[in-house]
Amino acid sequence: MRATSARAFAKHCDHCATPPRWTWWDVRRPGTPLLALAVLVSVAVGLPILYMAVRAGQGGAATWQWLLSSRLPGILGRTLGLGVMATALALAISVPLAWLVSRTDLPGRGALTWVAAMPLVFPPYVGAFAYLSLFGEPMASVPGAAVVLALFTYPYIYLLIGSALRGGNQSLEEAARSSGATPAQVFWRVTLPLLRPALVAGALLVALYALSDFGAVAMLRVETFTSAIYLQIRGRFDRSAAAALSMVLVILTLVLIWLEERMQSQGARYYTTGGQWKPVRPVALGRWKVPATLLAWGLGLGAVGVPAGMLAYWSVQGLSAGV
Repeated sequence: MRATSARAFAKHCDHCATPPRWTWWDVRRPGTPLLALAVLVSVAVGLPILYMAVRAGQGGAATWQWLLSSRLPGILGRTLGLGVMATALALAISVPLAWLVSRTDLPGRGALTWVAAMPLVFPPYVGAFAYLSLFGEPMASVPGAAVVLALFTYPYIYLLIGSALRGGNQSLEEAARSSGATPAQVFWRVTLPLLRPALVAGALLVALYALSDFGAVAMLRVETFTSAIYLQIRGRFDRSAAAALSMVLVILTLVLIWLEERMQSQGARYYTTGGQWKPVRPVALGRWKVPATLLAWGLGLGAVGVPAGMLAYWSVQGLSAGV
């Protein structure tokens, strides 16, 4: 009787353990409303790209030959240079600022957390106008535009890195220190690799913003794809050339997204069990507290104080002039 019951139980368990036979479409099949919404979004996004492709083709070989020989190399070089410099500067600002705010005993960390994210309130073209009014012609250049874009887009990286640092695992860093690693080695070999997803995602956002920005680069008189496209439409009335430049910009954007996907998929993955997780303890800055405080608040206020101060100055000037 026991053998019969055991065989029946085993047969029942085997039947229960056998997963149902689902096809790929059955497993991932969305509901009808979600599928309809996805189709509508895809069509809305794809139609402008399709129009640009058709319009660029209507220009013929002469349009592409003119762009390749005279316009495209310079525009492509300036746009790529601007994107690389702006992204590098944004990383240089956001990484130390996020580490000081999230991992140290820096005075006023709570207030600085909000101040460091406030540059998102100001449109970059307002910041460009403020810095151009304050510093003059040196800002009207690719490096000047990179500085302005970095100051007003670094919060995209800072917010992602700050969240990753606050949710970090102290046990990993303690293990590295117990193995004889210095604090600098712990940061470069343990902390920074763990921040890779946040760094890559934030850098992609800044790079895409630099590629798509029009207001700041137009204010600073830097010709990139966006300003060149506007000039072809409004100045030369050449929609085919504008569409051709737009298609190059779309391809460049897709390449950046593909590179980000490749970097994320090829990066190492880290898993930590719940029993090994330890909350991060703030690092004591000691004699570096005063310089670190000045640096953090200088970086945080650099993108907020200048445009806010210039806007206040212009408001006072306008009121005093009766405007």
